[in-house]
Amino acid sequence: MRADGAILDQALMKAFKTPLVCVIALSLGVILLGWLVVRDPISQRKWDAVQVGMSKSAVIKIMGKPDSVDGSQLEYSRVFNAGWVEFNFDTNDVLTWKNDESAFVSLSR
Repeated sequence: MRADGAILDQALMKAFKTPLVCVIALSLGVILLGWLVVRDPISQRKWDAVQVGMSKSAVIKIMGKPDSVDGSQLEYSRVFNAGWVEFNFDTNDVLTWKNDESAFVSLSR
């Protein structure tokens, strides 16, 4: 009788183990995707380091290669993130303004 109970317990554990693992994996995937979508396109540290009056080359040195260049603007974004940041330069390649278009939480200005 005890052996039958132990076999039943093992069968029940197997039956619940696979769906439980799937639920945990799916939950972690949803959390990760949510984090990717709501995080800022760049770090606060980089945002703070870039200042109006800097040269374009200095901005690129801090930020890295831009994701896109639109005339006098450099734009940076992240995969799965609905926001971006942009930096505008005058004709002498001096930064005139920076703009945060984050979809959720804006960087400190």
